[in-house]
Amino acid sequence: MATTWILVSDASRARIFSFEKDDGPWRLVEQIEHPLGRAQTKDLVSDRAGRQREIGPPVTQQTDPAEQESHRFAERLCHLLQKASDEHRFARLVLVAPPRFLGYLREVLREPVARHVVASLDKDYTLHDEKDLRRLITPHVPAEKARA
Repeated sequence: MATTWILVSDASRARIFSFEKDDGPWRLVEQIEHPLGRAQTKDLVSDRAGRQREIGPPVTQQTDPAEQESHRFAERLCHLLQKASDEHRFARLVLVAPPRFLGYLREVLREPVARHVVASLDKDYTLHDEKDLRRLITPHVPAEKARA
């Protein structure tokens, strides 16, 4: 049986579950917090411009700082998944995240990890307990094919 990992995440928290058999028990592999993912843009930027040596108009920030934090967390999670993939800790991967954050994950997820993704759900299930997660996610996870 191949190990399946399920990443349930948003921009500020993530849990990774693992199971061996489709109807087998889930095990919490890791829980990760990213408090800056909950911060508001106004809390992430200074209300004063920094010192500038150049003469001319001030440089405006083109990316929302809250989005930058979301991207950072997505990169951190993908790095963790890459390391686990290199260590052959899972064969199948399911991504569950709100639509915007799922997009960030897909943006930074690279091969060979990306080829392990068997399902994605654009839902925010981060506050659900394990029993609810199993009920909500399991119907979307394709059954593992029997090996001949």
